[in-house]
Amino acid sequence: MIKDDFARFRLDILAKSFAAGAVIIMAGLLFKQRLFSLGYLIGLLVSIAHFSNMYSNIRAISNLGIKRVKLFLATRYLSFYVILAFVLVATFLKDKSMFAGAVAGFLSIKIVIYVNAFISKRWIPHP
Repeated sequence: MIKDDFARFRLDILAKSFAAGAVIIMAGLLFKQRLFSLGYLIGLLVSIAHFSNMYSNIRAISNLGIKRVKLFLATRYLSFYVILAFVLVATFLKDKSMFAGAVAGFLSIKIVIYVNAFISKRWIPHP
């Protein structure tokens, strides 16, 4: 039951993130901020990939030993931060507006989670 609730919560957050992202990207294009929109799209996709990967990580570590869990999670998070650093440096070198969009895209999943929790007045999905 809890696994189903978490899966529904994950899909709900992903759907809301895609919807909010589409609105922000369209607004950026409407105001002729093409590079901001592109940066936001890149940041949003990396953030969504990390959020989805986190779900599969939780499912994967349920049957591993403590030492293997530590190594598994350390390599996953290290690879995520390498990707994050690469995107930040690449967008910063391309254009400052694109960098701002990428940072906003990275934060978009977190903002959607906090807004969703504030609206529903709960922080953890309950059965």
